[in-house]
Amino acid sequence: MKNKKQIYILLPVVLLVWGLIGFRIYKAMSGGSDETVVYQTGPQFVEKTSDTIAVYKLKLDYVDPFLKKRNTYVAGGTGLTNPSKRVKPKVKVKKTVIPLRWPVINYKGLIQKTKGDVSLYILEIDGVSHFLSVGDEQQQLKLLRADADSIRLEFQGKEKRTVVKL
Repeated sequence: MKNKKQIYILLPVVLLVWGLIGFRIYKAMSGGSDETVVYQTGPQFVEKTSDTIAVYKLKLDYVDPFLKKRNTYVAGGTGLTNPSKRVKPKVKVKKTVIPLRWPVINYKGLIQKTKGDVSLYILEIDGVSHFLSVGDEQQQLKLLRADADSIRLEFQGKEKRTVVKL
Protein backbone atom coordinates (compact mmCIF):
# COMPACT_ATOMS: atom_id res chain seq x y z
CA MET A 1 0.00 0.00 0.00
CA LYS A 2 2.84 2.32 0.80
CA ASN A 3 4.45 1.80 -2.62
CA LYS A 4 1.26 2.79 -4.46
CA LYS A 5 1.13 6.15 -2.65
CA GLN A 6 4.68 6.94 -3.80
CA ILE A 7 3.82 6.03 -7.38
CA TYR A 8 0.76 8.30 -7.36
CA ILE A 9 2.91 11.24 -6.13
CA LEU A 10 6.09 10.70 -8.19
CA LEU A 11 4.41 9.90 -11.54
CA PRO A 12 2.92 13.42 -12.03
CA VAL A 13 6.25 15.02 -10.98
CA VAL A 14 8.19 12.96 -13.55
CA LEU A 15 5.63 13.72 -16.28
CA LEU A 16 5.82 17.46 -15.46
CA VAL A 17 9.66 17.53 -15.66
CA TRP A 18 9.74 15.60 -18.95
CA GLY A 19 6.96 17.80 -20.31
CA LEU A 20 9.00 20.96 -19.57
CA ILE A 21 12.07 19.42 -21.22
CA GLY A 22 10.06 18.44 -24.30
CA PHE A 23 8.44 21.91 -24.50
CA ARG A 24 11.84 23.62 -24.45
CA ILE A 25 13.17 21.32 -27.16
CA TYR A 26 10.08 21.93 -29.30
CA LYS A 27 10.37 25.71 -28.80
CA ALA A 28 14.07 25.68 -29.77
CA MET A 29 13.46 23.54 -32.87
CA SER A 30 10.47 25.46 -34.13
CA GLY A 31 10.88 28.21 -36.73
CA GLY A 32 11.30 30.98 -34.21
CA SER A 33 9.31 34.11 -33.66
CA ASP A 34 7.95 36.70 -36.04
CA GLU A 35 10.26 39.37 -34.67
CA THR A 36 12.81 40.83 -37.04
CA VAL A 37 16.23 41.90 -35.92
CA VAL A 38 17.77 44.97 -37.49
CA TYR A 39 21.54 45.22 -37.41
CA GLN A 40 23.27 48.56 -37.76
CA THR A 41 26.16 48.68 -40.18
CA GLY A 42 28.13 51.17 -38.14
CA PRO A 43 27.90 54.18 -35.93
CA GLN A 44 25.68 56.96 -37.16
CA PHE A 45 27.40 60.33 -37.34
CA VAL A 46 25.40 63.47 -37.25
CA GLU A 47 27.17 66.40 -38.84
CA LYS A 48 26.90 69.53 -36.77
CA THR A 49 27.18 72.83 -38.49
CA SER A 50 28.18 75.70 -36.34
CA ASP A 51 28.61 79.34 -37.22
CA THR A 52 31.17 79.96 -34.50
CA ILE A 53 34.67 78.55 -34.54
CA ALA A 54 36.28 77.88 -31.21
CA VAL A 55 39.78 79.31 -30.85
CA TYR A 56 41.94 77.93 -28.10
CA LYS A 57 45.01 79.72 -26.79
CA LEU A 58 47.57 77.83 -24.76
CA LYS A 59 49.01 79.34 -21.60
CA LEU A 60 52.66 78.39 -21.53
CA ASP A 61 53.90 80.72 -18.81
CA TYR A 62 54.24 78.01 -16.17
CA VAL A 63 57.55 76.60 -14.99
CA ASP A 64 58.37 73.36 -16.72
CA PRO A 65 59.43 70.88 -14.03
CA PHE A 66 61.80 69.11 -16.40
CA LEU A 67 63.57 72.31 -17.46
CA LYS A 68 63.87 74.06 -14.08
CA LYS A 69 67.61 74.65 -14.25
CA ARG A 70 67.76 75.17 -18.01
CA ASN A 71 66.26 77.75 -20.31
CA THR A 72 62.70 78.91 -19.68
CA TYR A 73 60.11 79.43 -22.36
CA VAL A 74 57.83 82.44 -22.65
CA ALA A 75 54.47 82.27 -24.40
CA GLY A 76 54.19 84.46 -27.48
CA GLY A 77 57.94 84.99 -27.71
CA THR A 78 60.48 83.56 -30.06
CA GLY A 79 61.02 80.58 -27.87
CA LEU A 80 63.94 80.76 -25.48
CA THR A 81 64.35 83.76 -23.16
CA ASN A 82 68.01 84.07 -24.08
CA PRO A 83 68.77 82.13 -27.25
CA SER A 84 72.45 83.16 -27.32
CA LYS A 85 73.12 81.21 -24.10
CA ARG A 86 71.98 77.80 -25.19
CA VAL A 87 73.56 75.15 -23.08
CA LYS A 88 74.00 71.70 -24.45
CA PRO A 89 72.82 69.15 -21.92
CA LYS A 90 75.60 66.91 -20.69
CA VAL A 91 74.89 63.31 -21.40
CA LYS A 92 76.22 60.94 -18.83
CA VAL A 93 77.10 57.60 -20.30
CA LYS A 94 76.46 54.83 -17.85
CA LYS A 95 78.74 51.89 -18.21
CA THR A 96 76.91 48.74 -17.43
CA VAL A 97 79.08 46.30 -15.59
CA ILE A 98 78.09 42.73 -16.14
CA PRO A 99 78.54 40.90 -12.86
CA LEU A 100 80.98 38.03 -12.93
CA ARG A 101 79.19 34.68 -12.58
CA TRP A 102 81.39 32.31 -10.70
CA PRO A 103 80.77 28.62 -11.16
CA VAL A 104 79.48 26.72 -8.14
CA ILE A 105 82.58 25.64 -6.24
CA ASN A 106 82.75 23.29 -3.26
CA TYR A 107 86.09 22.59 -1.59
CA LYS A 108 85.89 19.00 -0.36
CA GLY A 109 89.35 18.56 1.14
CA LEU A 110 92.87 17.49 0.26
CA ILE A 111 94.94 14.39 -0.37
CA GLN A 112 98.47 14.68 0.95
CA LYS A 113 101.40 12.35 0.35
CA THR A 114 103.44 11.33 3.33
CA LYS A 115 106.68 11.68 1.34
CA GLY A 116 107.02 14.84 -0.72
CA ASP A 117 105.26 18.15 -0.83
CA VAL A 118 102.77 17.47 -3.66
CA SER A 119 99.18 17.72 -2.44
CA LEU A 120 95.98 17.21 -4.40
CA TYR A 121 92.97 19.32 -3.51
CA ILE A 122 89.47 18.00 -4.20
CA LEU A 123 87.23 20.64 -5.79
CA GLU A 124 83.69 20.18 -6.99
CA ILE A 125 83.11 22.65 -9.87
CA ASP A 126 79.51 22.81 -11.12
CA GLY A 127 78.83 19.36 -9.70
CA VAL A 128 81.92 17.67 -11.23
CA SER A 129 84.80 16.62 -8.96
CA HIS A 130 88.35 17.63 -9.93
CA PHE A 131 91.76 16.96 -8.35
CA LEU A 132 94.03 20.02 -8.55
CA SER A 133 97.37 21.04 -7.15
CA VAL A 134 98.56 24.62 -6.59
CA GLY A 135 98.98 26.40 -9.96
CA ASP A 136 96.69 24.05 -11.91
CA GLU A 137 93.80 25.42 -13.96
CA GLN A 138 90.42 23.81 -14.63
CA GLN A 139 87.44 25.46 -16.42
CA GLN A 140 89.15 28.90 -16.29
CA LEU A 141 89.66 28.48 -12.53
CA LYS A 142 93.25 28.67 -11.31
CA LEU A 143 94.18 27.37 -7.87
CA LEU A 144 96.45 30.05 -6.39
CA ARG A 145 96.87 29.00 -2.79
CA ALA A 146 95.56 26.22 -0.62
CA ASP A 147 95.39 25.39 3.07
CA ALA A 148 93.79 22.53 4.92
CA ASP A 149 90.54 24.46 5.49
CA SER A 150 90.40 26.99 2.61
CA ILE A 151 91.59 27.69 -0.91
CA ARG A 152 92.11 30.83 -2.99
CA LEU A 153 90.96 30.72 -6.62
CA GLU A 154 91.29 33.06 -9.59
CA PHE A 155 88.54 33.32 -12.24
CA GLN A 156 88.76 35.81 -15.12
CA GLY A 157 91.11 38.12 -13.21
CA LYS A 158 89.12 38.07 -9.94
CA GLU A 159 90.11 36.22 -6.78
CA LYS A 160 87.86 34.38 -4.34
CA ARG A 161 88.40 32.43 -1.15
CA THR A 162 86.44 29.23 -0.53
CA VAL A 163 86.32 27.23 2.68
CA VAL A 164 85.90 23.50 3.08
CA LYS A 165 82.34 22.15 2.89
CA LEU A 166 81.63 18.71 4.18
